[in-house]
Amino acid sequence: MIISMANQNIIDVWFNVCSLISLIIIIVIFSLERQIRERQNVLFKLMLFSSLWMVISDLLYNLAYEGAFIVRPASYLKVTFWFNKAMIVCYVIYTVLYTVMAFKDKRNLRKDEKFSLWSYVFFNVIAWIVYFIIGSEALFETWIVISLLFLFFTLHNPSGYIDADSQAWNFKSFRAYTDGRIAKGDPFVLIDFNIEDLTAVEVSKPRYEADLLLKQITDYFRSLDESSYLFRNSNKDFALVMGPATDFEEAMDCARRAIMRFAENWLVGSEQVSLYMRSCVFEYPKDFRTVDEAINLVRLALRKNSRHDKYILTIKNLNMEKAVYDAKIDSILKRALEERLLEVYYQPIYDIKTGKFISAEALLRLKDEELGVISPGVFIPIAEQSGTIVQIDKYVFDDVCNMLRNSKALEYGLEYVEINLSVMDAIQDDFTDYINNIIKKYDINPKLINLEVTETSGETVTKRMNENICKLSDLGFEFSLDDFGTGFSNIGRIHKMPFKIIKIDKSLIQAAMESDINYDVLHNMIDIVKLLEMESVAEGVETKEQLDALTRLGIDHIQGYYYSPALPQDEFLKYIQKHNVT
Repeated sequence: MIISMANQNIIDVWFNVCSLISLIIIIVIFSLERQIRERQNVLFKLMLFSSLWMVISDLLYNLAYEGAFIVRPASYLKVTFWFNKAMIVCYVIYTVLYTVMAFKDKRNLRKDEKFSLWSYVFFNVIAWIVYFIIGSEALFETWIVISLLFLFFTLHNPSGYIDADSQAWNFKSFRAYTDGRIAKGDPFVLIDFNIEDLTAVEVSKPRYEADLLLKQITDYFRSLDESSYLFRNSNKDFALVMGPATDFEEAMDCARRAIMRFAENWLVGSEQVSLYMRSCVFEYPKDFRTVDEAINLVRLALRKNSRHDKYILTIKNLNMEKAVYDAKIDSILKRALEERLLEVYYQPIYDIKTGKFISAEALLRLKDEELGVISPGVFIPIAEQSGTIVQIDKYVFDDVCNMLRNSKALEYGLEYVEINLSVMDAIQDDFTDYINNIIKKYDINPKLINLEVTETSGETVTKRMNENICKLSDLGFEFSLDDFGTGFSNIGRIHKMPFKIIKIDKSLIQAAMESDINYDVLHNMIDIVKLLEMESVAEGVETKEQLDALTRLGIDHIQGYYYSPALPQDEFLKYIQKHNVT
């Protein structure tokens, strides 16, 4: 006998069905991929399945209540009722445990993930309010499922842990997974692979070719050990966290095989591509105790292992005191950026023709209460390794534009300021737009800015970098080639690029004072600059002897301690006012 359900039961059944479908979708997606947050994932699974059975039991209860489709005995209603209550209790227990564990791990959470956790707590509170006020278990369960959906798509969705280009796990996954292994005291070996030229090759190739190369590399790293987890921690950095059964020697063997593979070329279409790869191998808990310590060890290894080294670095090769010091510098630098404690200095550049200081180079200074003044030679390599260099360069650019806009520097005879442009800046897709927006913000002429490109970056100069330089040149910016004579640039490339100034490295200036051959080399270099219809700047000039020799050779500009070190903004403005105006 079919008995029609009351309207409330019909509504409750529809709530149950929608909740059930949502839970099934979450469970299916969640089960398709290997998981990273192991401790939290166990609780998340328990929350999902307790919610699933909660909804199923409530659905069966509502279908059978007062007879729906078929008549059920009272004992059936009683069983489903108490089973539902038991699942609610289980869900509450798992939720409390999950929330406590998640917030204990909050240092590894991004802002959006923390927001997700608070939202999850909020939705659960709403669910309980609905339950106690309205008394509808179906509506209560719907709110529970909404909270789980929100949590899933922000913290547990597998796609949020995967690098879109390589399909390896991303850096977020690396932190979560290694932190989980460390929390359990589970020993493991970490292999880091740094492919120095990968970013430059990727942006210089058509998208499909870059994807093909990346797939080959990713598949190869995975093939080294199928029980391990592969992570892509940056554009050029991969990490392999070995399985529990892998010992240190087996990991070293994987690293050696990878080094041998990268000694050969990679085939992309019909073109052979050569990539240089460096590697380091570390053990937990022997070499490091936290994820941050592991990251700092890798950074130190990559700085120590230069392009000319052919071995794999382990803890034995590293200076641990330096690792601790570098980690400290990195922390100081990031705090200084956040609190705007970095200071831009200006080193005046003397113009031989006019006898005035018509330009200056913007240089960054970092001070710490404990360590005092920290040299750029110390913190810039650390910033380049961590990726902070992009934020630093934007900081300098903004500060220089602010100075040009809000000081009397132009009235004192300053014609332009030179700002260093890193390769990492120049290959960013939005770099040109960012620079143009800052210029518009301060309403200054782009010709007041001269961007310095370091010659040692010439080997990895890419099509993207050249395109950005040309776009900025079209906007009115002018360029200098820095450290000329120490890097990889050739005359053909220099002639094609929109360089206005060639800056001759101070090592060549010093060498020219020590031998006639080096003097003749310097003379020829200055002549080449003139033939290219560009201006020359001598860097690092410290003595009257150097100044006189360079003047005889026809140099255009002098930069160095002979005239002035880099000065804070106020002192710099007083200096050029004194020497240019009075």
